[in-house]
Amino acid sequence: MSIEQIVLSIVVNAVGLGCVLVMRSAPPRLVLWVCLTTMAAVFVPWEALGTWVANLVPLPQYALTPGLLSLASEVDPSAGGRLDTSDLLLGVWLGVGITWIALALFQSVGTTMKWRSNATAAALLAQHANPCFALRVPIHRIPDSSVIATTGLFRPEIWIGDRVSDDAQIMTAINHELCHVSAGDQYTLFLIVVLERLLWWNPLIWLLGRHARRHMEYACDARCRTLMDVQSYRRSLAELFLADRAPHTALAIAPARSEVVNRLERLQITTAWSIKHAIGLAAGVAVIAVASGSLSIRAAESSDAKKAEVMRRAEAQMRPYVESGEITQTQMDARLGELEMHLSDDDRTDEDASAERLQTHEEKVAYYRRVEAEMNEVLNAGQITPAGMQERLIMLRQRLFEGSR
Repeated sequence: MSIEQIVLSIVVNAVGLGCVLVMRSAPPRLVLWVCLTTMAAVFVPWEALGTWVANLVPLPQYALTPGLLSLASEVDPSAGGRLDTSDLLLGVWLGVGITWIALALFQSVGTTMKWRSNATAAALLAQHANPCFALRVPIHRIPDSSVIATTGLFRPEIWIGDRVSDDAQIMTAINHELCHVSAGDQYTLFLIVVLERLLWWNPLIWLLGRHARRHMEYACDARCRTLMDVQSYRRSLAELFLADRAPHTALAIAPARSEVVNRLERLQITTAWSIKHAIGLAAGVAVIAVASGSLSIRAAESSDAKKAEVMRRAEAQMRPYVESGEITQTQMDARLGELEMHLSDDDRTDEDASAERLQTHEEKVAYYRRVEAEMNEVLNAGQITPAGMQERLIMLRQRLFEGSR
């Protein structure tokens, strides 16, 4: 993974965080989606996407990201923007991330097993659930506890401590947790936990994860507000928050005590899509598009610079042999021409791919004749040997004709 890819993903994280701050009154699920997509930015093939954007819309070089991309390219220009110790750094990155994810999974499984060993089935509590929930989720009572949480990725289970005894509180807790389950928030939370620990080195990921969790709770509060009396829900929510809550695991869907004020205030706000949110999202997408286009331009220039440097070194190595008379200037030019064509193979990838998409035999023959004519001109200029030309024509025939048999 190139340093430019990492730097651009951080730019996308920052843009996403800015959009989240602008969209405070937007629908919570929309903000949650923005958080999740920008958190996963490091895995997006930005160079390929940027090439498509640059072809679609003319972009100024390095627009909006000159300092960041220039700094990235200075890490190791000869390596095309890759760190010298990239393998070691990647190993440390993945090692720490995977270990942390495994610890979170073990902790979640261990806590669930501990709860299960003392809990009792509480099927009667399901009568407090709103009839709109067709889900049949097992409910358990944990003795001498005030925990309220949902665990389980594919088979969710609701856990409620026996200290939560008031009917209004039980109704609030069960309906809120059922909102999480019906929305598939257990999968969302799992994704957040994985991204946070896999990208542990990026503080913006942790900020986005915090906002994602917060808006996941906001979304369930907004739905519960439509299912229950608002004042009763707010009062029960405050009482549950102020109770002596037990700690929970990273993979348990459970309300955070520190969010009590934000969530109670949020219940008084009517969220809706507005032009401000559309402008914020459009601006963010535009910034990301320009940045990815700039990355593709930078990558292309870096590739050209590397090829020019290889040609310069090859010429410098062969020049003493020409001066000593061991080879002629024409021979040196022919060998340099072959080297240049070899280095240009990567640039011809798109052209070769388009050749493979030719449908009829006549189209393939016409394409082959055109390439052969171009190579003849190169041969006449002494920039390639007859043997080199024949080798390339044989390879082209194999791609065009033998592959379609």
